[in-house]
Amino acid sequence: MDTESLKIIGKRIQEARITCCMTQTDLARILGVKPQSVQHWERGASLPKSTRIHELAEALDVQPSWLLPNTDEQVDYSDETLSFEETMMIRKFRKMDLTQRDILSEIANVLLSHPNNTQSQKNPSPKPK
Repeated sequence: MDTESLKIIGKRIQEARITCCMTQTDLARILGVKPQSVQHWERGASLPKSTRIHELAEALDVQPSWLLPNTDEQVDYSDETLSFEETMMIRKFRKMDLTQRDILSEIANVLLSHPNNTQSQKNPSPKPK
């Protein structure tokens, strides 16, 4: 496998691990490997054994095919195409209890109801004469 493919796989492992709020040591413990193995995978210095791909995908809550470099980074969800970050947010949301979901919904409502300061700076209103 070429160096670029190794780096893509490593980046995807790292992104998914961070999204799952895991350290390299946490992931290594789940998979029964040394933390150095996870470090090597993420740096693109080596690949996980093919027998570990399904375990790795399950631990990271991703599809095994997503870890492969020839797979698009976006995931099809209903009739929309979501980015990896959006998909991971949905997965986190699904793991929340009802109280946590309500709190998150309120936070989203507050954030969406406030004008975006950077937008108003880009398009300042004309000054009165």
